[in-house]
Amino acid sequence: MRLSRSRLRRRGLSIILVGVLLVALIGFVSLAVDVGRMRLASAELQTAADAAARAGARCLATLADTPNTSQDVINEAYNTAFMNKAIDNPSSGGKRVDSGIKLDTVQDIQFGSWNPSAHTFTVSPTLSNNPDPRRGANAIRVEARRLKARGPPLKLIFAPVLGVMTSDVQRNATAYITGGNGGNFGFIGLQWVHSNGNKAHLYGGTASDGEINLQNGDVLSTSSVVGDARPGMPTGNTVPQLLQKNNSEVDGWTANLDYQLAPLYPPIQFAPANAIAITPGASTFTFTGGADAAHQVSYKGDVPGDIIINGYVRIYFTNVKLDLKQINVTWQNPATPKADRLEFYALGNTPTKVDQNGSAVRWAHIYAPQCDVYLGGTADFTGWAIGKTLSFEGNSTFIYDGTQHVVTTHPYVIHLVQ
Repeated sequence: MRLSRSRLRRRGLSIILVGVLLVALIGFVSLAVDVGRMRLASAELQTAADAAARAGARCLATLADTPNTSQDVINEAYNTAFMNKAIDNPSSGGKRVDSGIKLDTVQDIQFGSWNPSAHTFTVSPTLSNNPDPRRGANAIRVEARRLKARGPPLKLIFAPVLGVMTSDVQRNATAYITGGNGGNFGFIGLQWVHSNGNKAHLYGGTASDGEINLQNGDVLSTSSVVGDARPGMPTGNTVPQLLQKNNSEVDGWTANLDYQLAPLYPPIQFAPANAIAITPGASTFTFTGGADAAHQVSYKGDVPGDIIINGYVRIYFTNVKLDLKQINVTWQNPATPKADRLEFYALGNTPTKVDQNGSAVRWAHIYAPQCDVYLGGTADFTGWAIGKTLSFEGNSTFIYDGTQHVVTTHPYVIHLVQ
């Protein structure tokens, strides 16, 4: 009788031990399965955050004729994140599927400035009326989240046995953009760019190694610059500014440059050997440039008042004020005006002035990195202009024709940081 009771006690103890071991086994299974799920979800969220941040940063810069807005950047980041799948999301039908990762466009996408030396991200100020401070950002930070507070969290499989139903998972990424070749800028003032016009519009990017001052834009206009407007690279404690008032708008990217423009646009010392010298004073001079722009014309002294353009012509000038309003241009062979058919290049290091003020419509390219370039008047100007300083004023519209190209020594590069 005593032996039977002892065996019964041991059997009861075995049941308790089995129960304890079973709970421990379930805990280990939960740890293995659910930790694996959390790691998978974390990796998926990281991939989505990386991709969305890179896409948003890439969208900061203007890569086509139409500038990107802040909303374009947000849309690009959101859509890119949604193209990446997240493990085990609830669907409306009660089933669980791997659907795209949804970002909260207010909480999960931030504009800011990344300092690669200090490894710091400074969030851009909250959107005001105008100008939009987010356009000066050089970086985008994205938070990809699966949170119980806003749903849906990651559902666990075995952990609910222990009372843990879900897990919050979130990952973030920051991407910043550098570079941008000069071909995106149609109007460049190496020392500064100023606009003092009542209705001066500039269609095409503008840039400077110094400040860009657009404070006198037209209160009735919709934009002062349609394109990027990028002031110079910070040096030491000096940070060149983009100066604007509420009636002055920039539709494109406004972040400071991270390279210098001046080395890309050195002065031209001499005209080509095959250039033809002309004697000023003729009432009408015909420039018979070849179709391949190989035939070029050089002159010293005043430009003839009336010129006829046949083909493609480059005019080199030195030690004179180039006053375009005094030049009457007739276009022949073909008769259609085109900016790259009439190009003006300043020679040497002697500062001169290029003046486009007037009422006659102009098509031209102006390369004068040692000269003060003034674009004004009441007529439109199509082409591009590069000067030591650049002023665009009056009631004119200045349109970049997209043909200004330099060696791409500073291409756009996206850097991903965590």
